[in-house]
Amino acid sequence: MLVDSHCHINFPELAGDLEGVLSRMRAAGVTHALCVSVSLETFPQVLAIAERFDNVYASVGAHPNEHGGEEPTPEKLCELASHPRVIAIGETGLDYYRESGDLGWQRERAAPVSVTLFTLATPYFHRGRNCSLTCGTTTRPR
Repeated sequence: MLVDSHCHINFPELAGDLEGVLSRMRAAGVTHALCVSVSLETFPQVLAIAERFDNVYASVGAHPNEHGGEEPTPEKLCELASHPRVIAIGETGLDYYRESGDLGWQRERAAPVSVTLFTLATPYFHRGRNCSLTCGTTTRPR
């Protein structure tokens, strides 16, 4: 059994051909997929796909590079994660790969979310890309 544990089949370049995308996944031996939310605004699209296809599940979160939309509070993430098709919380964390300048807003967002989610039984995934100096201190419970 192969599982795609991080896909974005809700993105426009794939969403228009979901049947074809899932057919190619099956042909390649991929039996299940986790469609990862990158913002609270696009989460309804992710959830709709998970509700439509039995072998696709959803996560709820906001990619560290996504800003300007609704902020993902721990309470909101937990509320949305209570849906039976949501099996994880994420994306969340730090990602300095495509961003530059003052990235303090990423740390301010990530710290309360990560510390709260660290204590839950719900799986979550924390992105830590190009942030070796701050990842450990931002996500470790105090």
